[in-house]
Amino acid sequence: MNKKYRGFITIILTFTLTYLFILISGMYMEVLAGSVKQPIDFNHKKHIQEVGLECPICHTLVQTYYRATIPNIEICSMCHDEGGDGQKAGNPKTQKVLDFIKKGQTIPWQQVYQVPDHVYFSHQRHVVMGKIECATCHGKIDQTTSPITKVAVKHTMDNCMNCHKKSGVSNDCVACHK
Repeated sequence: MNKKYRGFITIILTFTLTYLFILISGMYMEVLAGSVKQPIDFNHKKHIQEVGLECPICHTLVQTYYRATIPNIEICSMCHDEGGDGQKAGNPKTQKVLDFIKKGQTIPWQQVYQVPDHVYFSHQRHVVMGKIECATCHGKIDQTTSPITKVAVKHTMDNCMNCHKKSGVSNDCVACHK
């Protein structure tokens, strides 16, 4: 086999493998962007609008850390415990929370919002320093009566860059990319 032919084959194979990698990565991202099933039928509207909780009460690290954290039994048990509102009202949704608490089991919440590994995103910077409301990036979450199962606001580079531009914040690549 001559060198020209081998070079051509190498180029075709490289192109094909790159194309397949991009295609498979795209399909994987579509799956991630799809819908997930949550273990408990959580109602943000009830907790925020009716009970009067604010996001940082349950998402404890949102103001002090780069991650917001997904609340679990340590947080839920501050309000829900044996003999608490779930037991008295006979609410099956709350009973599921009580069952996890009683067994000392972590609630297996499925994370919905994710950023790629090459992106650095800090909730603290955006919430505290930027004074950005949760709804800006998560939609009208305070009005949802069902658990979050899919992304309400897509986090694209264009959306982030437009927000940075509007807010007068750096769009320098190294500000957000690792």
